[in-house]
Amino acid sequence: MALSGENLFALSASWDKTMRLWDLQKGVVAHKFKGHEKEVNTCCFSPDNRVILSGGCDKAINLWNVKGKLKWTIRENNHSDWVSRIRYSPTNKLEFFASTGWGGKLKIWNKQFQIRYSFKAHDGPINALAISPVGQHIATGGKDNILKIWDIENLKKATL
Repeated sequence: MALSGENLFALSASWDKTMRLWDLQKGVVAHKFKGHEKEVNTCCFSPDNRVILSGGCDKAINLWNVKGKLKWTIRENNHSDWVSRIRYSPTNKLEFFASTGWGGKLKIWNKQFQIRYSFKAHDGPINALAISPVGQHIATGGKDNILKIWDIENLKKATL
């Protein structure tokens, strides 16, 4: 969710290949985002609520402005299977975002959309992704029924 002035907004990803930005006070769709070729599995606001990231079954990661205009599609180092989750680091101190996919990979990207780390985090699809409030730890949960906690400074081995 994002707060803009007096308004409260929420994002939703959809299997109809779109996302929607909802004005929660009015109960209406403020913007509809069209640009994915297949179903959209995940979306999130940047920490400053100025841009939105999305990912889906087309294996693409898209960058949008909050008006619904597609600004960029990451074409290099994409996931080999569906993008299942995408999250921004909640702090400006560590500026990155993370994405996971059905191929079991966790990818860490810098704010210029360049890959910093990419590795096999689970043996199967990753269904959950969260980043700690200070951005130091990343949690992933997979279809393998395992929760893993990763330290952003040492991604070679999960701490849990």
